[in-house]
Amino acid sequence: MPIIIFYGPLGKIGKTIVGGSETGNLRTIKILEKAGYQVNKVRKPYHIARNFLGEILYLVILSLNHLFFPFKIISIKGEKIVHLTGYYFNMIYFEWFMIHTSRLLGCKTIYELRAGGLSDSIETGSKLYKLFLKSTLNHSNKILTQGYDDFKLLKNISKTPVYYYPNYINDEMLEENNIIERSKSDTIEIVYFGRLAPSKNILFIMEVADELNKKGVQFKLELIGNIDKNYSKANDINYVDLLKDSITEKNLTEHIKITPPVNQKELFSILRKKHFFIFPSSEKREGHSNSLTEAMSCGLVPIASNSGFNKSVIMNDDFIIMDFNSIEYADKIWGLWKSGNWAKYSDIMYNRIKTNYLESIVTKTLLNAYE
Repeated sequence: MPIIIFYGPLGKIGKTIVGGSETGNLRTIKILEKAGYQVNKVRKPYHIARNFLGEILYLVILSLNHLFFPFKIISIKGEKIVHLTGYYFNMIYFEWFMIHTSRLLGCKTIYELRAGGLSDSIETGSKLYKLFLKSTLNHSNKILTQGYDDFKLLKNISKTPVYYYPNYINDEMLEENNIIERSKSDTIEIVYFGRLAPSKNILFIMEVADELNKKGVQFKLELIGNIDKNYSKANDINYVDLLKDSITEKNLTEHIKITPPVNQKELFSILRKKHFFIFPSSEKREGHSNSLTEAMSCGLVPIASNSGFNKSVIMNDDFIIMDFNSIEYADKIWGLWKSGNWAKYSDIMYNRIKTNYLESIVTKTLLNAYE
């Protein structure tokens, strides 16, 4: 079997994995190794600091990293496949270099587009950007994308075979959906889990909770996660303190609980007691959220923004709120609960994951791309 040279963000050695990209890449590597491939990992570098000097240093390290990449390929003997996880935008010039270099050195190439924003990059990008993007796509042997909307777009703009390779959950994590027991609850259980960051609109979630409280709704909201300083600006370090201040100011102490990150088994145990997953993300590069998939697999009904691939994953426009309007979010949660239809939609969300986003289903797509 060919040796795979896998390039992408894989987390800092010895550090906890916090990003969806890192999680997705490590899952991909696990699938490939389970299928018998030898995977040679090449880690994409990270910023050392988020300031002007840090950006300059990152550019230097990134450039050196790519210049040494051809020597990495040459040092590995035998048939090789280069799997490049790409982020296009300002990275497209580096990715173009890696794809073309790999082809020149006789490697098959798989270009996997992660995160969202492809259509925006095409609309706002310069002629030079579009030229490099198209060349990168057309000189790849196969293209993978985690967004169904991007899948359709890529098939229109590139001659290269495209595969829809979304995020997923492991089959063993899927249990029966305990609708009946949860439907009897007198309290609406709402949860958000993931990075507690401004781009995820956590303070906005406080406003939604405030609206529910004003309506006299009996509810509990749990926020599970930590501030991710690697992806936050310096002035966001105290973001958790801002959340706590907002909870106090709005008299929501009895309704809201902030929980540190937990392991996946414990997380799923918590989720199976909840009713709604609130996800008003405004992340510019939101892709296919792992949190969204995991929540739906536990029977939670998502109430989400139109960011990233939320709409195509949920596949129900009733649960997509186009505006960041706290009253609309609160009305949607309370209205669905009052209607008595929560159990019906819980089952629909659960079955959407069961039939589309399990490892056993998605693995077939990945391995087909490698044939």
